[in-house]
Amino acid sequence: MIQKHEGTFLNKLSISAWIVISLITILIDTLHRDSLIKIRSFILDLSSPVVKVAEVPVLWVNFLNDSIIEFRDIVDNNEKLKTEILELQHYKNSYYVLKQENSTFRSLLKYNRSLEKSFITSRVIGNTGGIYHRTLLLDKGIKDGVKKNDGVMGIGGLLGKIVDISKNNSRVLLLTDMNSALPVFIIGSDERSIMQGDGSENPTLKFIANIETVKVGQKVITSGDGGMLPNGIPVGRVIAVDGYRAKVKLFTKTKNNLFARIVKFRYVKN
Repeated sequence: MIQKHEGTFLNKLSISAWIVISLITILIDTLHRDSLIKIRSFILDLSSPVVKVAEVPVLWVNFLNDSIIEFRDIVDNNEKLKTEILELQHYKNSYYVLKQENSTFRSLLKYNRSLEKSFITSRVIGNTGGIYHRTLLLDKGIKDGVKKNDGVMGIGGLLGKIVDISKNNSRVLLLTDMNSALPVFIIGSDERSIMQGDGSENPTLKFIANIETVKVGQKVITSGDGGMLPNGIPVGRVIAVDGYRAKVKLFTKTKNNLFARIVKFRYVKN
């Protein structure tokens, strides 16, 4: 009973002491607030240089850590660039070989014409399409040298062709329009086809003689059949093969274009 009484007394004494200390602190803060503020400011001024000195090692450690990470990234990127340079060198060598072969074949065939192309950069000023009809309106026309059936390119590949023209404007029929039918060649399968628009962003390849030779990933270019466009213009890539037809993802986007390039093709004698 005596120990219990002593414990209760000590608890009461401790609580009373904390109350007294709190009251004294409040009283001092009320009566000498200005002095306390000056003391706090002095302590802050005194501790600031110490804090700055103390954080220098931390800043250096962070700097070294970031530098090491950046150096590793540089090394990795350097290795990737070396690999890409080797691949490009291979393509460069192949290009010169093919160029020489092409020159030899031209000589054997006595083919003395080469394809020249020029571009007319035009601003897209309107989209006159609907659900299935996909067309663009350009701010270039007859006065700028634009002609009907001129090819129109976006970033990366063929976008469509000129179908209507006035003095100052022209209208482009996009490859995704249901009225678009483009003769194409599928690289890798050596198959010719007609790429038909259907209103979606992925036109369809139709009339393929040997569909089993067409694989996903093969590139699609213009075949030059019909004579409206030359062969070899990039169009897209096969993304699906289904039964007797295939779907193509175009190299260029057909929506939200700000500019387009009208391409003028002509053959000249060497």
